[in-house]
Amino acid sequence: MEKSPGKRFMARYQRARGRRDMYATVIDEAYEFALPLRQRISMRGRMPGPADVDRLFDSTAVIAVQALASQMLDDVWPADQTPFELKAGPGLPAEKAEAANRDLAGVSSLLIDMINNSNFRSAAHEMFCDYTIGTGIMVVEQGGPDAPLMFRAVPLTEAVIDLGPWGQPDALFQPQKVQAGHIKTIWPRAVCPQMLQHLVDQAPETEVEVVSGVERDWTARGAETWVHRVVWADEVLFEERSEGAGSCPFLAVSFSRVAGEAMGRGPVMMALPDIKTINKVVELVLEHADLQLSGVWLYDDDGVINPDTAVLEPGALIPRVPGGKGLENVTPSGDMRSAQMQMEGLRASIREALYVNDLGDLSRTPRSATEVAQRTADRARRLSGAYGRLLMEFLFPLVSRVWWLVRRQNGAMGLPAIDGEKIKVRPLSPLTRAQATDDVLRHTNYLGTLAAYYGPQAPLVMTDAIGGAQYLADKMGFNPALLNERAKIEALMAQAAQAVAGAQPAA
Repeated sequence: MEKSPGKRFMARYQRARGRRDMYATVIDEAYEFALPLRQRISMRGRMPGPADVDRLFDSTAVIAVQALASQMLDDVWPADQTPFELKAGPGLPAEKAEAANRDLAGVSSLLIDMINNSNFRSAAHEMFCDYTIGTGIMVVEQGGPDAPLMFRAVPLTEAVIDLGPWGQPDALFQPQKVQAGHIKTIWPRAVCPQMLQHLVDQAPETEVEVVSGVERDWTARGAETWVHRVVWADEVLFEERSEGAGSCPFLAVSFSRVAGEAMGRGPVMMALPDIKTINKVVELVLEHADLQLSGVWLYDDDGVINPDTAVLEPGALIPRVPGGKGLENVTPSGDMRSAQMQMEGLRASIREALYVNDLGDLSRTPRSATEVAQRTADRARRLSGAYGRLLMEFLFPLVSRVWWLVRRQNGAMGLPAIDGEKIKVRPLSPLTRAQATDDVLRHTNYLGTLAAYYGPQAPLVMTDAIGGAQYLADKMGFNPALLNERAKIEALMAQAAQAVAGAQPAA
């Protein structure tokens, strides 16, 4: 007998949650030593509030995680630069590409302004903190009149991801407790069964556990289709289908991922042994310092000295019997220089694993421009794999999702979906711009070599000046809306040539 949609939904959720809980210990330890104030999986069922930090003695990883999350966000979405541009894709005819690029320049500006004027950066930073541990998850939803877009980071402790038939995340489940009276407020079209409706009417403050989830519907072959369901006790309260490129409401971004596993592997997981080791070393150093400061004392149990009332402070008078030793300091001595060396080595290893101070210690002698450029290139090489995944799992789906929401709210606006075929996303992050700069330098060097060998007219004869100018504009991120059309450029060049010829004196 075929299961109902609610039972099938809950069965898949339970299987995915069981696989996620296999990593519960590692996730909890990563949270404890790198994101200490967040709720953990082991705290499930407890009242919300900050977690205990009694076992945390070193803040190296805590600080490094915040720095890495900010750096990765700035790498893919720089605050003071254009993070991407929309371009005509390979599926668009060449004769239409130039006009399309002009229209897409305005669309790019619209999307960037909408995203920047929302809560995107705060939610993205929270997501990237989880990204440094394993997988960062963010939901992009339609907002209200004052905020058309709403971004929401989903912690690893709450999110349950499942993989599809091709090994990519195609389902996100999020269990949550809500008051029965709030169900219709959160999901206005929810249909409650009789038992739940009784709670809604008679005891609206009662908390019930529902599971909200989004799954890819692979039976829909014509278009990308996602199904959002809210389930309570195997009963579907709400169901909504979305179609088209960008209809997936969540982004699941991993630093790296083992094939066949939904949970990613972040630099915090890789550096966790060093993080736990330095935390223990610092704990032992603090215990040793406590011994050195307060001391360990022996005394004769002679009925005169009372250790409970004896006060060790300047000018204190402690009685003792004649001939007795009184208080005798037996504090063990020790050289902590080896521990300090171990801590410095561990801290350097953690910072390197979390890509902190790639440009060196900024408190020392300023670096030369050549060294900064080389260190930047080295960082780009170290992050090339993670950055490529960041583009595929974060930037491209983000832009596609926002454009899908804009088109759904305002109509198609005369442009197709961002599917990589007719419209593609071109990243303009600092790492991408560094590669583009190399291309521009090779272009410039070639033209300079032509002029040096064959004379100043050689570049104009050997190359397409208009095509070369458009190539440079594309590589340097120049706004295509400000470029003249090729036909207009050719006409202006012809007029200029005629004007020059008319100004020449007759031979």
